[in-house]
Amino acid sequence: MNPSPDAIAQSDASIQFEEKQQRYILTQVEQFTFVLPLTLVAEIPIVERSQILVMPFYSPVMMGVLHHAGHVIPLVSLRQLLGIAKGFVTERLTVVQLSAAAAEQAGLGLVVDRTLGMRSHSQLPPDLFDAAQSNTEPNMRLFKPEILADSLWQPLRWRSI
Repeated sequence: MNPSPDAIAQSDASIQFEEKQQRYILTQVEQFTFVLPLTLVAEIPIVERSQILVMPFYSPVMMGVLHHAGHVIPLVSLRQLLGIAKGFVTERLTVVQLSAAAAEQAGLGLVVDRTLGMRSHSQLPPDLFDAAQSNTEPNMRLFKPEILADSLWQPLRWRSI
């Protein structure tokens, strides 16, 4: 049995209402602001650089892994992903750990320069959510887990003994 046009319209309206009620975490990497739906964020720990185990045979985007709260968290540098030249080196890093809602990227840690706070849907530029239009704030981007390439998880080379 197919749903009626009224039921479809009502469903679409409730989805749009839920999206407008959603909250977003704003993070900064250099001049870029990344907007992450709160549903994608599990936690935001501040970690010491010395806690990171470097993974030398992976892309520079992969900073390494971190043991935090009983879990191993792979760390991705958004700075490297954007191709931003290495900036200042800090001893404490802000990590946005993705939640189960991020599907295949669940548990991943995104290393950002800092967090800027939380906003509601109505406090953000409307065209940020419209893929067809160009964003009025070009340095503000909606984070989507799909921007992380599958090749990120592949070693670049193996060393033979």
